[in-house]
Amino acid sequence: MRLNNPSGFGSNPFATADKAYLRIKFLPLLSGRLEIKKIVLNGLKVNLKRGKDGQTNWEDWVDQRQKLTIPLTHDGVGTEPTQPPSLFLIAAIMATKVDVLNTEITLDDELSGNRVKIRDLDFIIDNFLFNRGVSATIQGTLDNLRPRFRTTSTIQCKIFLNDSLDQVRIEGFRWSSLFEGARVPMEFGQAELQTTADFNLHDKSLSLSGLRLNSGPISLGADLSISWSAAEPTLSGTVSIEKFNPRELMKIAGIGYPRGHGNSLQSLEGKLKFEFGESQLTVQDMALSLDGNPVKGHFEVSGLGWPKVYPGSSTANALTTSAKKDTGNSASLVMIRDQPGKEHESPSEFAFSSSDTAYQGALNFNSLTLNGLLAEQIQVAFQGTPDVVRINQRIKKFYNGQFIGSVVINHLGQQASVSVRQTLTDVRIGPLLKDLGGQTPVDGNLQATISLFGQATNMEEFSSTLKGNIEATLSDGRLHGINLLSLVSNSRTTAKKGEAKPQGLSDITQFNKLNYKASVTNGIVTSTLLDGTSPLFDLGGKGTIDLPNKEVSFRLNLGVKRNARTAPGVNISKLRGLRVPIRVSGTLSSLNYQIDARSVMEDPRVREATRKLEQKIHEKFGIEVEGILDQLF
Repeated sequence: MRLNNPSGFGSNPFATADKAYLRIKFLPLLSGRLEIKKIVLNGLKVNLKRGKDGQTNWEDWVDQRQKLTIPLTHDGVGTEPTQPPSLFLIAAIMATKVDVLNTEITLDDELSGNRVKIRDLDFIIDNFLFNRGVSATIQGTLDNLRPRFRTTSTIQCKIFLNDSLDQVRIEGFRWSSLFEGARVPMEFGQAELQTTADFNLHDKSLSLSGLRLNSGPISLGADLSISWSAAEPTLSGTVSIEKFNPRELMKIAGIGYPRGHGNSLQSLEGKLKFEFGESQLTVQDMALSLDGNPVKGHFEVSGLGWPKVYPGSSTANALTTSAKKDTGNSASLVMIRDQPGKEHESPSEFAFSSSDTAYQGALNFNSLTLNGLLAEQIQVAFQGTPDVVRINQRIKKFYNGQFIGSVVINHLGQQASVSVRQTLTDVRIGPLLKDLGGQTPVDGNLQATISLFGQATNMEEFSSTLKGNIEATLSDGRLHGINLLSLVSNSRTTAKKGEAKPQGLSDITQFNKLNYKASVTNGIVTSTLLDGTSPLFDLGGKGTIDLPNKEVSFRLNLGVKRNARTAPGVNISKLRGLRVPIRVSGTLSSLNYQIDARSVMEDPRVREATRKLEQKIHEKFGIEVEGILDQLF
């Protein structure tokens, strides 16, 4: 069999087939009935084509089919002609066994530059009887050029149809697919969908029960109901999410996760109820568990539209929300990509139309552990447009204190910009650092305000664009792992030979208050104020923190008070009045403290002791060493 192309679409045939076989019962033909018992079509090849002008080689066939006249009958009493009953014709066709094997369909789209090829397509249907099931199997492989991918799929099911042709039940529906392509991670290359479907064509409704989707680490279950009797279809049901690892999903998707942030985002599971209709999505009874912590709430999303096809366009998704303000357990999301009409390598894609892309929402959590940090009584509120997003957070119980923060994300320019403002009040910094990194280098009550702004196309560039200010006060504090007075004692011993170190000093530096202010420019944090007080010493200094390189460089000046009061068993009488510079260097995770020896040697008293030492060496050994000790430092 061969069917040529219309004029203007080349010499290749529109369709060819190696074998066509029809089995027709003979006796029913004598009474004017057509009963086909079997149809076999083997080696069918169909070549579809769309030219650069948008014309297709199948339009003529569609137009001719629409022009075919349908025989009309009269009832003999002068009424208008009516179409003959089609029940018998449908029954005759459906009672047929159909085998369509080794089919190949090719679409060459010169307008978009894409080429789609379906090969090894088999379509098999067993003999059909009303109210009794008929098995169906469809399988084949699809190759797409732009974007390049390949998918091999198999669909199996059993179909039940009543004799009034208004109810259809599909049992044992199982769709499995193997996807290969650069745009889909290997872990999601294999997917499987199972469900049981009931169509009621009279009521215009569809229900999907026992629906289950497995793809990579994601397993979803659902019971759905769809109705299209109204002006707009409605979709409602319940969805359950089996436990999976969000961090593993982020790794598969190529989303980086900061190191050293504990075991957060390790598990997520839960269920919810939803209803989508009249351009509004309502999610109720949302009960999730994130890392074992319960999360409850609901969403109300308005301004949505059902999918529309934009030939040759790129994807545009818009989800717009409005939230109930009386509950505080609502949320919203908007995603806008490209606008319809722009060139895209896919011949047709879907888009959500939205009349209002502004959104707002809120979520409440009783408790949440994120990055190893425990927070309780959490409120998150957000609003904005596709160009600007504003997020406000408040944690009422955060390490004996409170946290308030806001984030503004702006997408108006070519580079996304982020503004961050955070305030911490009476936060116990020691337990916080221990939960975050397992160590407690600093302890005390923290009051801090951070205002930062940055913009970049990726996170690697973001830290190098940061600008803003930081203010912090740490009271009743302790610095673990270093005793500044021990460093002072060492410098004193250097200045005066044979000087004994003070007794009773522990490996902890205590202070009453430490004040810090800094400005941030291009990711470099430069201190404008650094001073601290304690019963034993005063501390001042300045320095920088290089956020892109995570490097620290500070120069501190520590002076022991002349009227210093010490604890019992601690003797620092010989250190009173001494001021010693200390240099702090290293990385944010590993700091080094050492005496600035050159600055020590510049102290007048140290210089005097050095001159006396040089004179004694000259008198005893006759060696001229003047200035040599200075050069050693």
